[in-house]
Amino acid sequence: AGIASIAWRPRRTSLEQVGLTYSNSFTIRLANGTDDALSPSEVRVVKAWTTTQFYKAFNGLGVLLVEGAQLPRRVDVLDDCCAGDAGWTLGWDTKVNYGAVAYRAREYAGARPRAEVVAGIGRGLGSLIAHEVAHQYVPGEVHDLADPSTYDHHMPIRSATKFYGEPYWTPIMVELLRRRLA
Repeated sequence: AGIASIAWRPRRTSLEQVGLTYSNSFTIRLANGTDDALSPSEVRVVKAWTTTQFYKAFNGLGVLLVEGAQLPRRVDVLDDCCAGDAGWTLGWDTKVNYGAVAYRAREYAGARPRAEVVAGIGRGLGSLIAHEVAHQYVPGEVHDLADPSTYDHHMPIRSATKFYGEPYWTPIMVELLRRRLA
């Protein structure tokens, strides 16, 4: 049984802030293999779902994403990065690969309409960012190898759950994050 979210209140009195910058081109891969630019309203949907999914993952832990802020802890969303990986974290610096997320959102979409795929891109980004930001707070190789539906799975975008379902942390990661952040 998974843990849908972390449901306790932080003991800290201040919020941990993580800067989030989008340096990507916001496209979607069409069924015919070509890329199509997202409309401004679709970009807003992607960003809204990204933060919503991230906040579901860090519910109650006092971690705040601040778009556009240049903070010591940061996440950069790039079109392509990370030597073929979905993302990487070194210290307090995280890079995530928008192209890989958008590709997987389309791959797992099946016959879903474009609006659902756009929302799936946002949820996938939020799940990936949660996975990578967890590395900022719990350094090292803390990865679940068994269940791809968890945020802490070692291949963070290899499950349709990250895009169209309800991912969750493993119990060990819940405890590690709580110790570090609460």
